Amino acid sequence: PDSQGLCPDALDSAMHYAFEAGNDTGAVLLVRNGYIVAERYSQDREASDLATSWSVAKSLASALMGAALEDGLIGRLEQRVSEFIPAWQATDKSEISLEHLMTLRTALKTVDATDLYAAPDQLQFSLDRERIGEPGEKHYDYSNADVMIAGEVLRSATGMPAGAYLDQRIGAAIGFSGDWWTDTAGHVLTYCCLDATPRRFARFGLLFARGGAWDGTALLTSDWIERSTGPARDGEYLFYWWPAGSGGFGAFGLHGQIVAAYPEVDMVVTRFSRYTRLGDGRAVRDEDNYHGTEEPSNFDNATFLAMVFEALADE
Repeated sequence: PDSQGLCPDALDSAMHYAFEAGNDTGAVLLVRNGYIVAERYSQDREASDLATSWSVAKSLASALMGAALEDGLIGRLEQRVSEFIPAWQATDKSEISLEHLMTLRTALKTVDATDLYAAPDQLQFSLDRERIGEPGEKHYDYSNADVMIAGEVLRSATGMPAGAYLDQRIGAAIGFSGDWWTDTAGHVLTYCCLDATPRRFARFGLLFARGGAWDGTALLTSDWIERSTGPARDGEYLFYWWPAGSGGFGAFGLHGQIVAAYPEVDMVVTRFSRYTRLGDGRAVRDEDNYHGTEEPSNFDNATFLAMVFEALADE
């Protein structure tokens, strides 16, 4: 750590906090200037074991939307979602745009996350919600179902599931691969449920910490990076990124899953729960197959990230 301008003692304090008894932390991984400067796993986990994203996956879906725009598969965010989902044409949902979808301003009724996760066809469950206001008029509640619909837009625009487009468009270049879960109807759960190793998730964070470039090649435009993460740096959750403080932005998920990027200091911070894929081993969500993580008893995202950032205080 000290070779990359970080205080080892300060990082040890952050690690101790993350791995306190009851927090059920499986992995913590920090990258500075492209180097792994801290990495620790629980006693029953190692680097090759999978972590799960929960809502961290939303930020990968956001990245894919930017890629599809750059590839010309989507023309502009002002396009109506109904151009990709014909069932919405000539309905009260026809005015909803991709911008509304990406900024959670669809005016569609939010649904309980547990109900969505339990639905056999989670896409249809998301599409069938009633409109309760005017699209674009305000930032509605955090909505897993909106991001589920964004996944269908990506499938319609690219001609492939979100997981395949991720592999082809970003994963092959940065060394990211994982299992993106589907529902029993075969729809990718773009709002959650991507399994990969912590090091692979850190690579995704590094791509965003470095403005969408990898080994000198621009995989995502700087315009999209700024547009999609700028609101988070201003303290607002839009385009599926969260504020992370200290000039950073983060992909956060249930039970303290973290991929936080700090472009100004070229740093990525990750934390994942101990994860068990329950059921028959398939990445297909049904009544027997589901994700096993636990709520930490004494872990707060902001506290942990502030402790890590304090390691740079003397720089």
